[in-house]
Amino acid sequence: MLEKNQRIKSLLYLLLDAALLFIGFLLANYIRFNFVRFFEPGGAGPALAVARDPRNILAGLGTSLVLVIIYWVAGIYSNARLHGLAERCTKIAVINAAGIMIFVAALYLMHLDDYSRIVLALFYLLATAAVVFERMVLRWVDRARRRKGLGLRHILLVGGGSLCAAAVPLLQAAGLVPAGVIHGPHCDFASEAGVPPLGRDADLARLRPDFSRAVVTAPHKQAAKLRRLLHDALRELGFTLVSAVHPDAHRERDVLVGAGNLIFADASLAAGCRTGTGCVLRAGSRLEAGCRLEDHVHLGEGAHLGEGVIVEEGAHLGREVRVDAGLRLEKNIFVPDNVHLTHRTLPLFSAGGEREGSA
Repeated sequence: MLEKNQRIKSLLYLLLDAALLFIGFLLANYIRFNFVRFFEPGGAGPALAVARDPRNILAGLGTSLVLVIIYWVAGIYSNARLHGLAERCTKIAVINAAGIMIFVAALYLMHLDDYSRIVLALFYLLATAAVVFERMVLRWVDRARRRKGLGLRHILLVGGGSLCAAAVPLLQAAGLVPAGVIHGPHCDFASEAGVPPLGRDADLARLRPDFSRAVVTAPHKQAAKLRRLLHDALRELGFTLVSAVHPDAHRERDVLVGAGNLIFADASLAAGCRTGTGCVLRAGSRLEAGCRLEDHVHLGEGAHLGEGVIVEEGAHLGREVRVDAGLRLEKNIFVPDNVHLTHRTLPLFSAGGEREGSA
């Protein structure tokens, strides 16, 4: 549902951008031929005839539509593939410059050679300014709503500890609001990164009428079975498992992120990557094209998976672990920090993880 809503929102932004670009084109023609002095004898000359030609209008409309399609392909409408407003605006400016060249090519193809160069400059400046200003306004509105507590999504954090404390700023960066921590039956009833405790595992059913979303933040190291049980319990109680993706994480095309994922800053998922339920990708972890993580996989900070790597359920990879392309890591494997897994070294760790049904 969240992915569907995001697509609808992106489509609306695309249509709004197309309208703003086309309005910028029309306004450029209006300003040029009504308010800018003519430098050549005889006034506007053939440039005005080109401006009034219906084919010119069609070229402007077509260019606007082509530009928003390029925006889409370049990830302008994605929340996770660019660093922020500054980078989005830079990309928009570069794409719009290419759009002017597309517009000129369209005019040449229609034999409208006597176009106004000033119109081109105004088209670029007005269209770019309009689209950039739109994003500045939307960001200001979004921040104002959040300051008033509107549009916020309150999340239960199920499980305390270091992962929970690290997840708090991640959730906040992703526009989510940590409402409280749910501790295990034998854990200290304490706050995590300023988020108060709301209860223990047995209290989830009682809290369900007040909260609909949750994310499992229980420790992952050699505890994949516990995390799996918590995810199952949350589903049975009707909670929605929320994924938090940091705005500074990078996702390329055709990436699918499962429910209940925690993807930290500067994590990178190349084209075609897939993650299952409850995966954790710590800061700086990197997946090359075509990697697949099954449920409840943990990648430590700076971990790097080569192209096409498959990691089976419950695996835990420590910091700076490197995995050569094409390898398959078996279920519940545990790989300590700073290990380089190759076809030769992988068998040394194959028997180190917890086996299904061994508990």
